[in-house]
Amino acid sequence: MNFKSIKHVFFALLLTMPAVASAQALWQEGTHYNVISEKASDDKRIREVFSYWCPACYSFETIVIQLKTKLPADVTFTKAHVNFMGSTTPEIQNDATKAMIAAKAMKKTAEFNAALFDAIHKQRKNITGMDDILAVYAATGGDSEKLGKMAKSFGVRSLVAKNNKLTRGVSSVPTFIVNDKYQAVFGRNMTPDQFIDLLLWLTTQK
Repeated sequence: MNFKSIKHVFFALLLTMPAVASAQALWQEGTHYNVISEKASDDKRIREVFSYWCPACYSFETIVIQLKTKLPADVTFTKAHVNFMGSTTPEIQNDATKAMIAAKAMKKTAEFNAALFDAIHKQRKNITGMDDILAVYAATGGDSEKLGKMAKSFGVRSLVAKNNKLTRGVSSVPTFIVNDKYQAVFGRNMTPDQFIDLLLWLTTQK
């Protein structure tokens, strides 16, 4: 490497240092995030633990949609659905988990999430089981027959166990966990854009 190349690299590093230092000063452990594990995942990942019956989770959907558009190619995003909400039964919530996983397999996650969230929180529909969930999806033009068959498959049943494992230790929703090590905190004075910036910054931390 010649002197000119070294000089360019040096100046590039100087330009990035203020931004890194600024982010480090902006996001503080105990205020904006908590460390929940000693070891971070090898890959970059964001996990949202949520419930379709959670009003705050419904409100956060717009943030999640925006977040997905800003995710770098090397960061994965996963939703994990809980079954401990008191407004309905664990069995009904488990049905929603199966349908959610089936919708993901069909590449219809966005359509399914919007339909079920809207039915519960906007239309105030009483969801009593899988039949109601499929009816909600069908009402939006979705292939409910295919979704129902997929939800009963062995593959989906095995993925439900994986989903439930991802919700362990979480007692309130929505909860955002980054790199399996950091739990982000959405403060009162934080804007949606700031929360997204926090999540993306946490993906760079080890």
